[in-house]
Amino acid sequence: MTRNPLNCDSIHQALDELVCAIGGDKSPYKNIGGELWPSKTQDTAYARLKASLDPNQEQKFSPEEMLYLLRRGRQSGVHVLAMYIMQEAGYEIPVPAAPNSPRVEIMERMKALTDEQLQLAKELELLDREEEAPVVASVS
Repeated sequence: MTRNPLNCDSIHQALDELVCAIGGDKSPYKNIGGELWPSKTQDTAYARLKASLDPNQEQKFSPEEMLYLLRRGRQSGVHVLAMYIMQEAGYEIPVPAAPNSPRVEIMERMKALTDEQLQLAKELELLDREEEAPVVASVS
């Protein structure tokens, strides 16, 4: 179980907790290293990941690798990194969007239909006002 992101002391700690949570019980660093750099040998990917997690090393994650880790965390239901980044940047802690379930799709369709119904009611009201307006006949 990951700790509350409010207890993470650094982004490196949040990253490490994410990797441990999503990497599986056996060799999470090798598993995630292999996902990030599939063209590297397992040992090279492992070493690169460990170096990227170490604040004292020059090796850092690229923006694309950070996005991959954030998305991978989202897929696994582990949000420690996203929460840490938002907290440190001064944003409210994010609420993960639910995947599009049939329920969500139906609710979105209902909202769209309600919006359309409201627009039609406004148009009908305008037509009613036009019909009620007195017709001024021109006298010639």
